[in-house]
Amino acid sequence: MRPRTVLYEAFAGSGMLDNPEAIFRQLRRDSEFSDLVHCWVIADPALRRRLEAEWRSEASVCFVGYRDWSYWRALATSGYLVNNATFPSEFSKRVGQIYLNTWHGTPLKTMGYDMPDGPRESANTLRNFLAADWLLSQNADMTEVMYRKAYRLDGLFDGGVIEEGYPRTDAQQLDASESAAVRELLTERGVALDGRPILLYAPTWKGTRFSEVADDVAELVATVAQLQARVGESYTVLLKTHQSVFRFARRDPLLRGMLVPNDIPTNTVLAVTELLVTDYSSIQFDYLATGRPMVYYVPDMDAYRGGRGLYLHPSTWPGPLARNADELGDAVAEIAHGRDAWQSARREWSARFAPYDDGAASKRVIDVVFRGQGAGRRVRALEDTRRPRVLMYIGGMRSNGITTSGVTLANALARDGRLDVSVVYGRSESASRIQNAQRLDAEVRQFLRVGAMNAGRLDHRRRGQGPSVELWKDEWRRCFGDARFDHIIDFSGYSTFWAQLLLAGEGKHTIWLHNDLGRDANRTVNGRAHLRDELHGVFELYPRFETLVSVSRELSRINSAALTAHAAREKFTWVPNLIDADAVRASAATPLRSVVERAIADGSADLAAAATRLAAEPDAIWFVSIGRLSPEKNQRRLIHAFAEVAASHPELRLLIVGDGPLRAALEHEAAGRGVGGQVVFSGNSPQPEALLGAADCFVLSSDYEGMPMVLLEAAVLGLAIITTRFGSVNDAVPGAKLTVVEQSEAALAEGMRAFLKGEVARARFDSDAHNRAALDRFVQVLGALPARD
Repeated sequence: MRPRTVLYEAFAGSGMLDNPEAIFRQLRRDSEFSDLVHCWVIADPALRRRLEAEWRSEASVCFVGYRDWSYWRALATSGYLVNNATFPSEFSKRVGQIYLNTWHGTPLKTMGYDMPDGPRESANTLRNFLAADWLLSQNADMTEVMYRKAYRLDGLFDGGVIEEGYPRTDAQQLDASESAAVRELLTERGVALDGRPILLYAPTWKGTRFSEVADDVAELVATVAQLQARVGESYTVLLKTHQSVFRFARRDPLLRGMLVPNDIPTNTVLAVTELLVTDYSSIQFDYLATGRPMVYYVPDMDAYRGGRGLYLHPSTWPGPLARNADELGDAVAEIAHGRDAWQSARREWSARFAPYDDGAASKRVIDVVFRGQGAGRRVRALEDTRRPRVLMYIGGMRSNGITTSGVTLANALARDGRLDVSVVYGRSESASRIQNAQRLDAEVRQFLRVGAMNAGRLDHRRRGQGPSVELWKDEWRRCFGDARFDHIIDFSGYSTFWAQLLLAGEGKHTIWLHNDLGRDANRTVNGRAHLRDELHGVFELYPRFETLVSVSRELSRINSAALTAHAAREKFTWVPNLIDADAVRASAATPLRSVVERAIADGSADLAAAATRLAAEPDAIWFVSIGRLSPEKNQRRLIHAFAEVAASHPELRLLIVGDGPLRAALEHEAAGRGVGGQVVFSGNSPQPEALLGAADCFVLSSDYEGMPMVLLEAAVLGLAIITTRFGSVNDAVPGAKLTVVEQSEAALAEGMRAFLKGEVARARFDSDAHNRAALDRFVQVLGALPARD
């Protein structure tokens, strides 16, 4: 560690810019900090060479490339880290480092979880914020809207928020000679100035992919040309682009002489700007401190509000809104002729959004971060009423029962309001996993694990052994920064990687057991016990968990007996799964034609064909079974039993929903038993409830289960239910009457015949009462809160 080195990064190394640049300049002016070494991240090699030449005589200033070896070393060893955006996914703050994240603007457009696909878009930013010791806020609105709400830091971020204005706006307080120097600098860098007032056009980037920003340049060229033609001799029009657009814009010869170089601090340009034309950019909040007029050019207002979203209604903005080039020209001409009707509105906005941008913000921020003098400064904490914090890993978001029950539990806990609830899962580009994550309630904070563990191959082979425990602590800090949780839950229970990662966090650790795990560990598919090594790795970690939770009372007894060699019996307990009955009913009400249309669009031919048959054969009697096509579900026994009954009932159909390694073997089995035309395989379905609700009777043929979600779903829909007898069957659906048969083909066939005779009643299930009891059981078992009276 080099405790007196400060690493600065702005916009992924775009230059010496923004708030980091202002803090750097102020630290260099203060003799108290003359011992500091200042290290800047500069991505462009040509710019880095130019800056190195400019600062060659200053031994305390150095430069590193972006993401090269010197960058990683500086990032890992500098005592102070200052960034206006985010460090990359490899970054993990070390103990002893002090991280100030200044961000780069008060938001007008939606941010964080408020954005479309917000959890995925916010993953690395949230990680950085939680690693920070200090977050910088330009005003109280920014603290509330962005940090507390948009990034869901309320109740989780334990650092301080400094509300002392933006250091970068100090550069807007210039006297006449300093303003002349800025204009001279612009001229030296190729900007064509001729003494006329500057009109700066500074739009935000409105794209969705940084690889496609070249498409914006042609539109920018046209707008600048129209502006210059309209204002004539009144102004010189300059263009300031978003950082990501600049590298494309600088190649366009039509912008030569009017494009502001990317590495010139924006606020020094604002200091000499007489009129700002912008749209949704946060640059407007900085410009408020000048008191000068602004015009908003928003031809895409309706689309932008509908797609990205805005925090402040356009009717409140402190300047005229132009929807097209003519309106823009008219608005600029009005101001050029001294007709400015927006002065009062600008003063109100300035008092609200720029109250501390007075030219001394840098000094105040340095007092807090570098001197440790927070007394008398505006420093806020974001902790709420200190509800207990719960972090849950609910698996890989695959379409299965664990995901369904995990999402349901997280949503119920968040809506209950007694706990602060977060979930974590690995980032995936799978459409089905993204859709499953989107089922999480807005009140559930989502962490997406991005990037990979910082370790070499040998470290990975040794992880979990001796000193390598430190690797897991490093990975925890990389994923969650300095965030602390009272309860850390491995709700999946099937992954050694995630179990070890979660155990690295401080808090009470609980792991869920969704099945008869002793049998699961020994289950073979095509001669291989696929889960044996992974589950035995999890079993070895059981002693480090305070509580082992099965999903039913009887399953807890089974697991405690089978796994007693790995954990003391008193650690085993149970909490039943919850069920989102409203969601089940809503999905079940989906018309089958909609299921067919979606399946065709997704390329799921088997599902489309199955839903089509289900809809087209109303006189048939449909048995349905849903589950992974693997040995423990024993669909082979189900097919044999069905064939026995169907021999005298040609109107019967069996719909098997799901996929797995035994798909081909089961299809062959059905054909061999003569019921290939009556047994329909749909494959996986994003809405299995729609198929379930259209059937007549649900059948489960498993050898063993935990508390299968599909039984709860069938009970919610009031279906007749036939199930084989497995260890925890008696409390699989509390309070609901099931027809339970022995684990044999003959018994299962007899159950089906009983249904045909009208002897299998429809299930009755009070899902609300069940969920209330399950939720109270959860908080009681975890000791998170006392149960309700």
